[in-house]
Amino acid sequence: MRLVRSWWAAASGNVGVAFALSMIPLCATLGVAIDYLRASTLQLDLQGVVDAAVLAAGAEGGDDEAALRNTISLYIDANLRTADRAALGAIRVSFGKPATIRIEAEAASRNTLLKFIGIGTTPVAVASEAVRANPLEVALVLDNTGSMSGTREAALRKAVRELADTLMIDLADVKVALVPFSQYVNVGVENRAASWLELSDAAPGVTWVGCVRSRLLGLDTTDGSPDKPYPILLQQTSVSINQSCPTPLTPLTADKSVVMAALNAMVMSGQTYIPAGLMWGWNVLTHDPPFTEARAKGVRKALVLMTDGANSRSLAFGFHEGDDKAAAARTMLTLCRNIKQAGIHVYTVAFDISVADRAVINQLEECASDSGSAFVANDSTALIQAFGDITRQLQRLRLSR
Repeated sequence: MRLVRSWWAAASGNVGVAFALSMIPLCATLGVAIDYLRASTLQLDLQGVVDAAVLAAGAEGGDDEAALRNTISLYIDANLRTADRAALGAIRVSFGKPATIRIEAEAASRNTLLKFIGIGTTPVAVASEAVRANPLEVALVLDNTGSMSGTREAALRKAVRELADTLMIDLADVKVALVPFSQYVNVGVENRAASWLELSDAAPGVTWVGCVRSRLLGLDTTDGSPDKPYPILLQQTSVSINQSCPTPLTPLTADKSVVMAALNAMVMSGQTYIPAGLMWGWNVLTHDPPFTEARAKGVRKALVLMTDGANSRSLAFGFHEGDDKAAAARTMLTLCRNIKQAGIHVYTVAFDISVADRAVINQLEECASDSGSAFVANDSTALIQAFGDITRQLQRLRLSR
């Protein structure tokens, strides 16, 4: 029995030594794992903050690089944990085309065990790039009827100006068209010789100032059949140009100054036929004639329809002189469906519409591509806010790494 005890004592000592020796690599492995986990956690934290910072800068809009850099710096500083902020190193911000913002950030994770073999820190690097979902083409179909004059007109100009200032920046691939409408739409007298216009002889005392009528036989709700021209609207020379014919539309352009000039030139007058605005908003977004500034593919397209009331006129033999408001509403909704089926996202803004006209609000909600694209603005402030919300949707960003 004494022999067995002696053997066990000796064996236990050997086991203890062996266990102690085995703990050395085990502790080393555990220490390395802890250092690796600390570095990985820092990298994940930093990546999340940098992703959010680049999206925040992109959503801010504009092309003031100093302001964007400041936004990024403030965002990173405010959202990093204290320990991560202490580990942060260099941050590089760069800007490219089309409308991209790139952030590269470096940090140094402090090691616990690896420092004993001369590795005091583990370098961490992350990068994030935000790219606007470009290119983008937008048609602004704007009510220019007499009821829009005054404070409503001023609010509309401000809303559109802010939209253009945000979207039409130097690094963005964005084109905007302006389509004023009232009873008719003005396509511009410079297009008199265009094949898509059906000219007619003007009698003495009658002139054409640029407005067009609707095509017949169901063609008033489609942008197809280019061989079927649009008839012009002749007016008495003695009648005010803007009584039923607004200022000319502006086809898609990347030149913000052109859009601003057209916006400033708008004159509020006449009555309402919304299908005319929708038809020409669709036309300017289509690559085929009448206008060809739009791209055929590889581009997001959106139409923004703003009106302050229901249709007061309807189609009658190609003229917009009828009083069948129900028929005008049906034509409008058919056009909305066809435009959406063509791949164009439709936004609608019902501006300062009375409760008595609740039906037109419902129609505009049906016209929009979805519930989040239909806005009701009860006053000037709300109109500007609605256009701001639309701008942010159009400015949609995506991360690209």
